[in-house]
Amino acid sequence: MVTTRWSRWITTTTAAVWLVLIAAVVSTSHVYEVARGVVATRRCTY
Repeated sequence: MVTTRWSRWITTTTAAVWLVLIAAVVSTSHVYEVARGVVATRRCTY
């Protein structure tokens, strides 16, 4: 019982950590793309 509970907790925690990591990478790359687009637009304007 304890082993099953622990393995289930570890699996859930690992999945949550992976989701957070993927979300962080996606949001960071999205912010980077937006910033690069703003810089390019500003460069074209001036």
